[in-house]
Amino acid sequence: LLRDFKTMHMLSNITIRQILPGSFKQADTFMEKHLYKGKRPRTYEFLLEKCKEYPSLFLALYVDKEMAGVIQGFPRDDYLLMSELVVDIRFQKRSFGTKLVKAFEQQAKKLKYTKIKLGSDNKTVYFYASLGYKPSLFMQVPEEKQDETITLLKKEKRAILSVSVANHLTGIELAVDSIDQTRLAYLQKKFTPISAQFLFTKHL
Repeated sequence: LLRDFKTMHMLSNITIRQILPGSFKQADTFMEKHLYKGKRPRTYEFLLEKCKEYPSLFLALYVDKEMAGVIQGFPRDDYLLMSELVVDIRFQKRSFGTKLVKAFEQQAKKLKYTKIKLGSDNKTVYFYASLGYKPSLFMQVPEEKQDETITLLKKEKRAILSVSVANHLTGIELAVDSIDQTRLAYLQKKFTPISAQFLFTKHL
C-alpha cells in the first residue's frame, strides 16, 4: 500500500540536511519570514560566521524540496545554545519541531557536548518541557542595577543559579520547580528587566 502511495506521489519525502554557508541566505530568509518578522536577536553576519564554524549545528527540514523548518545553534562556554528553531506554520503539528530538536541533539553528542540550553517565550515552553528540557527563569538587567537586583532577589529567598555579565548587561538565572507564567510576569513587573524569559536546559 505504501508503495502505491509513493507511486501516486501522495507521500512526501522528509529529510533533514545541514545548512552549508553557501545556502545560509535561503535559511535566513526563511527565518526572517517565519520567526524574526523584523525583530532579529542576532545579526545575519554573526549567524553566518557561526554557520561557517559549526555547520553541523545548522539544520533544515525539507518536505520534498521545500524548506519547512530550521534549527541552529553554536557553543557557549560548556554548553550548546540552541539559538533558533522555527517551523513554517503550514507544516506545524506534524512533529517536525521534534524531529529538528532530536537531530540537533544527535549533532551535539557527536561534538561531545553534554548540555544544551535555550531561551523560550510562553508559546513554546511546554513543547520544550515535553522533550525533557528543564526550566529556569532568566532575566537581564543593566550592569549598574546588578547589586540592587540580587539583593532584592535574596530578600525574596529566590534561588540564584548563576550570574553573568556581558555587554554591560547582567544575566541572572533563577531556579523554578515548574513552568509558572505568573512568576515570569512578576519578575517583569517587579524588576523591569531588559529581557526576561524561561531558560531551558537538557543534559544529554
